[in-house]
Amino acid sequence: MKKILLSCIAFLLVTVTQAQQWWKPTQKEIIGYSCFALAGVSNGFNQAIEHHSYGLGNPYVDISLSYKRKYKDYAAGNLNEAYFGSKTFLVWTTDAFHLSNTLEKGFLITGVTFDVWDLKSELKKHEKKDRWKVIVFKKILFPLLIQNLAFEATFNNLHP
Repeated sequence: MKKILLSCIAFLLVTVTQAQQWWKPTQKEIIGYSCFALAGVSNGFNQAIEHHSYGLGNPYVDISLSYKRKYKDYAAGNLNEAYFGSKTFLVWTTDAFHLSNTLEKGFLITGVTFDVWDLKSELKKHEKKDRWKVIVFKKILFPLLIQNLAFEATFNNLHP
């Protein structure tokens, strides 16, 4: 049901805005939209690991095994770092759960940066009556829609 609803909203937004000048995305916005899509894919993979038990048996992906990789010898009770930073700033190198979480945050930050990079100059190109559309649709709704569609596609297709 969510896929159908999101697809209908996407279709409606594209058909409504297709003939209008303010919709044409800049190169930076296209990069930003791509980053939002990759953030959605990363989050979908992350949630599939956690909620769909994706990757069972794989020591890097299996959430019930992979957290032990950050410790020196978890089985023997040695909870020291396996290597420098494995329990703190390099935890994303220890398992797929933390890696996908880190990638999602990085893609979101990059997407927002590219999305608002030239906002002031872009708003000056449009009439005052169209400026709200640029902010609401191009800067908020489209990135969220792209991210959530990518999440749904990834999360719902990763089953054990």
